[in-house]
Amino acid sequence: MVSGCTCNGKDAGLANIKIEDDKTLRRRDIVVTENGLEVVRRIDDGQPSFSAASKAVTSRYNFRL
Repeated sequence: MVSGCTCNGKDAGLANIKIEDDKTLRRRDIVVTENGLEVVRRIDDGQPSFSAASKAVTSRYNFRL
């Protein structure tokens, strides 16, 4: 169990973690940020770097802010 995590099987909700702390991220994953869709480009020393998703990716998922 993770302290402060809401996904405990009793309550509905999402764990509130910083995207930079998500150890499940892999290269080419797509995430939603306040800036829109972003793609994980690489992970150096456990820290992901992101760039804006291309228009092709954004349109594929029909995403709009």
